[in-house]
Amino acid sequence: MDSVTAPPLDDLDQALLNQLQRRVPLDHRPFSVLGERLGISEQECLDRVGRLKAAGMISRLSTVFDGRALGYRSLLVAMRLPAARIEQAVSRLRTYPGLFRCERRDDAFGLWLTIAVAPTESLDRLTRILHTMATAEETILLPSLKAYKVPQDPWTDRPNYPTGERIPLGAAPLNDQDVRWIRTLQEDLPLMELPYAVWAEQAESTEETLFAWMRKFENHGAMETICAMSPRPAGAMQALAAWDIPGELLDSLAEQVALFRDVERCDRRPTYPSWPFALVANLQATTDHGCRELAKRIAERVGPFPGRLLMRSQTYLLEAPKYFLPTLDQWWIRVAQSIEDRVGPTGPTTQRSTA
Repeated sequence: MDSVTAPPLDDLDQALLNQLQRRVPLDHRPFSVLGERLGISEQECLDRVGRLKAAGMISRLSTVFDGRALGYRSLLVAMRLPAARIEQAVSRLRTYPGLFRCERRDDAFGLWLTIAVAPTESLDRLTRILHTMATAEETILLPSLKAYKVPQDPWTDRPNYPTGERIPLGAAPLNDQDVRWIRTLQEDLPLMELPYAVWAEQAESTEETLFAWMRKFENHGAMETICAMSPRPAGAMQALAAWDIPGELLDSLAEQVALFRDVERCDRRPTYPSWPFALVANLQATTDHGCRELAKRIAERVGPFPGRLLMRSQTYLLEAPKYFLPTLDQWWIRVAQSIEDRVGPTGPTTQRSTA
């Protein structure tokens, strides 16, 4: 499902939801802190959060990590294959633990994926395996080469910072305890008086150590916040608009596109013989017609350059990425290796970028 229909909220529910979407307090009793801010008891706060989750307003309370700071690469992938094979391709591709977004669009490149590629994974090898799994005719990789605008959602595809860099974690690799913390903190925060104590116990540590680790990773930009993950509002429509713009004009026109309020993100991405569109923008509107009208207004600003509008016709998967999953190693052994045993380690090739 793409979205949920929100039930009526009273003022306290809305205020609580706003607080949770910004940040869950790093405190031994976070729901007591939230309740005190809103003038309600800890138990009433817990009850209201439970009702918001049951109503689908919150999918989970979880930690948002910056995958790039952890050594991950976030990558947009487009696949061309017959429409009749898309459903089967999706069923196979969903076994890959690094897949966190999968959508169908009205285009020859009908299947669009966003994947989180682990530091230990070979991108070329992974791409060949996913291409084979989907029985795709062509697979192209569309990383962000330059981000002109990034989305508000903290967990969507964001491979590049638009300005500057975060403070690096340092040359030392993540240790086993770091990975244990990351795996634990990606799960749903328990709805109880001392939720962080549960997380600490699961990671075989203490609350004090947990809070110190979280503050360290937050200071270095590897951890962004812990907050409520909420579904998209009902009726939200989304489209990709792409233009073939000469390189010398790309930056100036991309900056103009990024100024449109309903453009969620705007990037320069690689081009291919079958995909000559260097400027790609994500459009958001309340209706299909609204997306098309927005694309027309942007095209008037961009000028007479070839373009393409790809409406989203179905969402198969849309969730926050998770990092260092133990199932990833299992997937490489059980699924990826069996595919390579069948088609060979080189397998099919994907298109090479022309830019």
